[in-house]
Amino acid sequence: MGSSIGPYLDGILSNIKEGLTPKARNRGGNEAPLFTCIGMLSRAVGQALTMHMHELLDLMFACGLSEPLRQALMELAVYIPPLLPNIQGFFSKF
Repeated sequence: MGSSIGPYLDGILSNIKEGLTPKARNRGGNEAPLFTCIGMLSRAVGQALTMHMHELLDLMFACGLSEPLRQALMELAVYIPPLLPNIQGFFSKF
């Protein structure tokens, strides 16, 4: 898929960010599908996602540790290696 998703990436990430906000989570939102989407995006576009991920990682970490989050972080670490130090920093807090 790669570059063909480029024109849609900002809109997709905007919706993901909105779904991960505390306001959305307080309304009973389920972040698991959002984490799945993030993992699939990392596979599709790889490091093109890097510049968007720093803000998104903060929102993801605020959701608390869960299996869907762990899986998304594993995929991010594989497909976007520059994010690995940020991910490891999150887990070092536990």
